[in-house]
Amino acid sequence: MNIVYLYPVFQKPTGGIKVIYKHSEMLQENGVPSEILHSKNPKVSKGWLLPKPFIRGLDYRCSWFDHKASIRSPKQKIDPEEDFVVIPEIWAAPYGNYLRKQGIHYAIFNQGAYSIKIGIRDLTEKDLRNAYENADIILSISEDTTKVINLKYPNINTNKIIRIVPGIDTNVFYPTHKEKIITYMPRRLPEHIKQMMFLLRDLLPAEWVFEPIDNFSENKVAALLSRSSIFMSFCDQEGCPLPPLEAAFSGNIVVGYTGQGANEYFHMPVLRKVENGNFIEFTRAVLQAIADIENGFLESKEVVEQVKSLKKSYSMESALANLLLFSDRVQSLMVTN
Repeated sequence: MNIVYLYPVFQKPTGGIKVIYKHSEMLQENGVPSEILHSKNPKVSKGWLLPKPFIRGLDYRCSWFDHKASIRSPKQKIDPEEDFVVIPEIWAAPYGNYLRKQGIHYAIFNQGAYSIKIGIRDLTEKDLRNAYENADIILSISEDTTKVINLKYPNINTNKIIRIVPGIDTNVFYPTHKEKIITYMPRRLPEHIKQMMFLLRDLLPAEWVFEPIDNFSENKVAALLSRSSIFMSFCDQEGCPLPPLEAAFSGNIVVGYTGQGANEYFHMPVLRKVENGNFIEFTRAVLQAIADIENGFLESKEVVEQVKSLKKSYSMESALANLLLFSDRVQSLMVTN
């Protein structure tokens, strides 16, 4: 048995690809063979997929974060007897139906709850439904993602869905000497960011500054979060956004949007939820966070206890437990068939 994670190539850092690399690496370290297969985009002919196999690997590996994941050779074909393929939700319709026709077992890993879509021209809602209903397993990154899947496809057996908790590495994300820095990621909702910058710029107390986190390596992100004191979250319709968690692990008060997927962990006093687009409340929440920090709030018992609880819930150990449950299910499927 070999669990093969299929994923497109993204040149810029993205949370989704980091998660699948970490998952594959963790499986392998625990005796479960696993590889990453980067593939070209699937192609279509008139109304349907090309009949010839189109899972063509690429000679590529991510280099913006440290990992020990194995990359599958572009020349190595998928083996129905040995390989179990995990496909991202953005490729569910084309790859899911192709794999099913080839007799290859597969799971859909949904990291973006609101990315349930056809994903390629000439495919239909029926193709997408078939891919989900015929998947051997559906992996869900959050409670919200599971709810979206159940809402869209109520006929899917709930036992088919396995929750995979995202694990945050405390050896990477931890606080150091705190400075009067407010961090944010500018690639999400840029117009919202401009509005917040406009409202806050003249209201910040002396010495407080903004620092964007844009196209950084994981280590560089962690280094900046370890020094910053506030992280502004501009999540927008996401499965389970990692930056707010990483910021909280790194000793920040997090203020902003949940993207829906972060509702399960976005709680006071460390994570302070703001309704999407409520710029007045967002501004007030940031200013209140600054006042709290200048009064020593980051060292308070309630902050320490909440971060401790988050570290337990979103630990690498919790993620591994979910992954081993998944690999046991895969093993059972491969042996049975």
